[in-house]
Amino acid sequence: MNIYYKRLCNFTAEEYDKYLSMMDEDRKAAVSRMRIENDRRRSVLGEALARLGISRLLNCKEEAISFTRTEKGKPLCVNGDAFFNVSHCGDIVICAVDWQNVGIDIEKIRDVEMRITRIACTDSDREYIFGEKEINLDEIEPNDEILKRLFTVWTAKEAYFKFVGIGIVGLRTVSYNEIKDNCVNLCENGFMLSIYSENENKGIEFKEVL
Repeated sequence: MNIYYKRLCNFTAEEYDKYLSMMDEDRKAAVSRMRIENDRRRSVLGEALARLGISRLLNCKEEAISFTRTEKGKPLCVNGDAFFNVSHCGDIVICAVDWQNVGIDIEKIRDVEMRITRIACTDSDREYIFGEKEINLDEIEPNDEILKRLFTVWTAKEAYFKFVGIGIVGLRTVSYNEIKDNCVNLCENGFMLSIYSENENKGIEFKEVL
């Protein structure tokens, strides 16, 4: 599995125009409707990373790659047995490319209200995050380790839902314990990255590209 990433600040106007021109008319129209410039640039960069990764995997030209979407909106490559998934957080856009289905999510680890675990976490999730079964969320003072475990759970679930392609139907509908064996969780420079794959070979290579 290859992970391609790039910071939005390093995505040049020339690169933007190049990859926008490769999009089909529906995608171009969708991008043009985005009112915020960085949203447009993230969308184009995400597809650019997918094109680059898939072209290397399938040994084909980037402009020859075509995409479609499922009824639930999951993007797919129609050129061959190549799978991809895109996520972004702030200035970082990241894309996983593999021969098998994959889901990916990245989040900045940050202070959040612990009460969010009532709607995002199962009982077993909270036990993993806080290290105990019985807790008073109003009295919790989150430390670095608690926040790290919280975003491990959060990103793992997001990656799983993106893998199955049904949208975020409710973070409490699945527990981290149920999916963790197929998850790779990486914490780096204040970000938590989770990759969900049922590929037994989870060798991962990171590539900053373009």
